[in-house]
Amino acid sequence: MISSNESLFGENDSYYRVNISYTSSCVNTENSGVSDEMRYFILVFRICLCPLMSVWSIVTGIVNIIVFSKLGLGEGLNQNFLILSVADALQGLFNLGSQLCYAFNWFGLCFESISFTTLYTLFGVAVNFSVTLSNTTTTVIAVVRCCCVTMPFAVRKTLTARRQLVAICCSCSGTLAIFIYALASGSLNNMFRSGTVSMVWDGARVSENSAYFIIIFISMIILVRAVKNSKRFPPREVNSGLSTASDNRNVRDARILRGVFLVLAIFTTCNVLIIPIAILRLFMPELRHASKTKNEFFYLMTIKIIFSEINTSINIFVYYFNDGRFRKVAKKLFYKNG
Repeated sequence: MISSNESLFGENDSYYRVNISYTSSCVNTENSGVSDEMRYFILVFRICLCPLMSVWSIVTGIVNIIVFSKLGLGEGLNQNFLILSVADALQGLFNLGSQLCYAFNWFGLCFESISFTTLYTLFGVAVNFSVTLSNTTTTVIAVVRCCCVTMPFAVRKTLTARRQLVAICCSCSGTLAIFIYALASGSLNNMFRSGTVSMVWDGARVSENSAYFIIIFISMIILVRAVKNSKRFPPREVNSGLSTASDNRNVRDARILRGVFLVLAIFTTCNVLIIPIAILRLFMPELRHASKTKNEFFYLMTIKIIFSEINTSINIFVYYFNDGRFRKVAKKLFYKNG
């Protein structure tokens, strides 16, 4: 059996513990009766791989933040990608903290003045908030880009950068309100395990992420058709000598469409396990309890965690290879003569 106190979607692995009892003294999992197969799995993926991926997420997130800040925040798209980069960097940072605590437990390390249970819960809250920020921003990017395709003139007046920012803040405020309620009612430690606050959290996350996926899936369909149409009537090349300002704008718009579509496709692929795991946890509450979580569910959650780490760190390659302006600024950060 694998001990579990995982958050609804497994955005972080801090709640999985291998038969560890949290008492005044630390327990080394080497003596916990875990099978060799499970021990090797945890050592390779949870102790070694996940922290390294978290560090990479932090580094790429910081690079993205710097580049998009230099590109300017006048455009709503740059603003949203900056917020997405901040969310990815924070998610990597909080995941790293939770994974370090996991490693401390694994090797039997302890600190008398620190409660691992409290740390796990706090990191879980922080990671879930950053995930909500990332998911919300990705959804806003999808909606705005689809509106730009279907009604481009109305978008500039209606969906301004400030209004997009307000939409992101309002959506994230719901998640923040649940956290504040749990803290005020003294139920924070049970937020991912049991009680009324846990049920409210589970229900909110299922409905919220289901809505996100539906919106993003519809947006991807619209963007695919837009990309196909842009290939059917390609603009003249910028360097051909015959291009106009309109042609240059069309080339840039086509690249933006491809870039946004790739970001949405990566998001959908890396978070494909979100809804199944959410349903399992919502209708099988026993999965939240330490003594009833099976190894298969632990493996599933580990895969979800790895995919989540990939989602936070791979977007930099989309930005770099698809956006010439991003590539130019990024080169200047690393090469003086770039």
